[in-house]
Amino acid sequence: MQIRTKFALLFILIATSIVVTFSVIIYYLSYNDQEKEFYSRLRAHALTTAKLYSKDVKEINSKLLKVIDKNSVNSFPEEKIVVYNILGMKVYSSPDDSAITFLPPELLSKIKLNSEIRFKQNGNAVIGLLYKSKDDRLIVMASGFNKYGEDSLSFLSKTLILSCIITINIIGLIGFFFSKQALKPLKEMVSQVENISATNLNTRVRMGNKTDEIARLATNFNQMLTRIEQAFEMQKSFVSNAAHELRTPLTAMTGQLEVALLSDNNAKEYKEIMSSVLDDVRELNNLTNGLIELNRASMDASNFRKQGIRVDELLWQSRSDLLKRHPEYKVFISIGSFPDDEKKLTIQGSPFLKTAILNLMDNGCKFSADKQVNVTFDVTDERMKLVFADKGVGIPEEDLINIFQPFYRASNVQNFGGYGIGLPLTYKIIQLHKGTMKIASEVNSFTEVTITLPAFT
Repeated sequence: MQIRTKFALLFILIATSIVVTFSVIIYYLSYNDQEKEFYSRLRAHALTTAKLYSKDVKEINSKLLKVIDKNSVNSFPEEKIVVYNILGMKVYSSPDDSAITFLPPELLSKIKLNSEIRFKQNGNAVIGLLYKSKDDRLIVMASGFNKYGEDSLSFLSKTLILSCIITINIIGLIGFFFSKQALKPLKEMVSQVENISATNLNTRVRMGNKTDEIARLATNFNQMLTRIEQAFEMQKSFVSNAAHELRTPLTAMTGQLEVALLSDNNAKEYKEIMSSVLDDVRELNNLTNGLIELNRASMDASNFRKQGIRVDELLWQSRSDLLKRHPEYKVFISIGSFPDDEKKLTIQGSPFLKTAILNLMDNGCKFSADKQVNVTFDVTDERMKLVFADKGVGIPEEDLINIFQPFYRASNVQNFGGYGIGLPLTYKIIQLHKGTMKIASEVNSFTEVTITLPAFT
């Protein structure tokens, strides 16, 4: 069942319940009011008859009272009035009445005890009263059929039923119309989404009035499309560049091995060829490791296990590891403001952070003639700041905009080894730690990389 139909049926069900409930309440209140009004009139007739029959009014006898009752314009259909003395013996009855001579003892006791009783008998309303005067005590039983009230209630019930049927039908039409209108933007959005494929990921869903929930859904969907498009483009670029970079060492290795197989070389020449192939294998291994790390760094941050890391100790460990691999490098670390509480030096981070620091130290030394990089570490209550500065070849201004793209290399470092993976990998790692990374550089002068990490992340 479509959501539109569900909404319409739910709306009809709720509206129908409300209409029927109010109709029942109206009928019930009208019924009570009619019954109350009829009993009130019946009581008044009974009291009038008792008063006229009592000893208080000596001018009227039973025959005259019968004439009055018979010709009363306010009498009810099937109206009967019977007067009993205090002992329950009939002393008067309305014309053409066939009431019993004695009032049943249980009914007599009930009237004496409560002074007034009301009940229904054969569809007629019956009221019993205890009438008291100065000289007399009488019991009056009056009954009648509320024809006017029954007719009024019958008309009211038919009117309410017809009104409910008409109202429910109108509500049904309105419900289906408004459910269609309410879900129209969603239907349009579904139609637009169905037309989006891998070939047109740049398409975006229209956001309508930009204020309601459907507009928010469209906004979130567009943001998701943007992320998917970026990931798709990154994947295409990654695959293309990775294939290109992997082809180079593989081609070199293939060529050297083919030459070695086609010629009869001495042991020394074979050793040189094997050494060259080994260098290519190492380069290939470094490239593969870099690609794996870049791919892992591009994953969702929730997939990484975080742990407490002291950033100052991480700097010294990274320096030590780099100098073991490249003894000719020079890495100087200086501490700026240092917090009183050593806990502020610790962040919840990933071991990947060490890779980022190593890459920046390595780049600073590799691209500098003096093989030197200066690292400044500064801590405040809000953030940690690390600055990596060198006096190397620098980065041309036109290359800075693309420097974080995988496999992109500045135009002035083609003579240096590398694959353009280090900075993009570092940038991804800093993003994983909710930090920022900025580069300021001038060709043949300096390069300064500034990393800012939020404290206590």
